[in-house]
Amino acid sequence: MDEDEINRLVPLAQHGDHDAFQRLVEVIHYDLRVFVAVRCATDDLVEEVVQSALITTWRVLPKYEARGTFVSWVKGIALNHLRKELSNRARSAGRDLGTLLAVHDAKALDQETEHEDPRLERLRACIGRLSSALRTLLDLRYRDDLDLDALAERLGKTAGTLAVQFHRLRKTLRTCVDDSERTT
Repeated sequence: MDEDEINRLVPLAQHGDHDAFQRLVEVIHYDLRVFVAVRCATDDLVEEVVQSALITTWRVLPKYEARGTFVSWVKGIALNHLRKELSNRARSAGRDLGTLLAVHDAKALDQETEHEDPRLERLRACIGRLSSALRTLLDLRYRDDLDLDALAERLGKTAGTLAVQFHRLRKTLRTCVDDSERTT
């Protein structure tokens, strides 16, 4: 579906057309999920943020003004939900790996320095064991703050391929940190 079709459906959805909104969700769901997935560590958090963003989108859709693209607007809503959820998880008392990765992701998003959990040091050690190509990929994404599209263009890959690669990379790092924790 092209941008013109999205622009045709948005006003219908703004006036309460559930079918038009459902079609919009079908069209943008994959891109939205990839956008969120490269910014957080766990599948459950990805799903939670995507669902919250879509619910908020439906709720505030009547206020939407076409100043940019609809997809960018929804991604902004998702990013706000992600920041809020990462902040909430970082403040939570439990320090499971999901929370640790949420703290790490929150730092990457907001570039804030907080009190560090000892597992962050293990995470750094695990990152140090990665190939130089994977470390460069992480640096480009988190230190240089390149989004998937910019990374894809720079590396000659598709954004979808990179999203899958980041998902696998997070799982690998999570396993490494867990294994390191068991041996210490």
